[in-house]
Amino acid sequence: MSDAKKKAEPLRIVLYPDPILTKKARALTPAELKAGKADGLDLREFSQRMLLTMYDADGLGLAAPQVGVSLRLWVADGSEHRDHPLVVINPELLDPSGKLEMEEGCLSIPEVRGKVKRFQTLKVRGVDPDGNPVEFVAADLLARVAQHETDHLDGVLFITRLGTASRFLIRSKLRTLEEEYEVMQRRKKKT
Repeated sequence: MSDAKKKAEPLRIVLYPDPILTKKARALTPAELKAGKADGLDLREFSQRMLLTMYDADGLGLAAPQVGVSLRLWVADGSEHRDHPLVVINPELLDPSGKLEMEEGCLSIPEVRGKVKRFQTLKVRGVDPDGNPVEFVAADLLARVAQHETDHLDGVLFITRLGTASRFLIRSKLRTLEEEYEVMQRRKKKT
């Protein structure tokens, strides 16, 4: 089968406590947006692979740092039938209102969940992979996803937004993930 006909493969999701997850991602420049390329990546192809990865992992959103790329780009689909994909580059969250506390999880922190208070409604502004302006009002679940993914672009993990009691409850799961990460890093150094 030719390379052109091969199905795109999902990307590898970076897991906690990888340092890229706590670094602020850089904004794409106007020149990169015009060219449709950044850091050697075709933005349209990369965003499609991110969507594939998100759907494959049964997620509602995925930020570029979660696949090892420190760019301000996230994908999401909070629709009921999972048929309304969104790609937002250089997102801005504006006009937040209301508060809603709900349980959240994260593809980069498997099997860890906790209640996080977020704005209930906000406006999302950014650009798409073709450099066209994107602007929409997000409410409830989609507003939550937009905030969660934008937090990733700022190097903020949802676990830092948990209350003290919730953080205490997830402590052992986080320790296990940290130990697994250390083992993996030692293996990489040996090869």
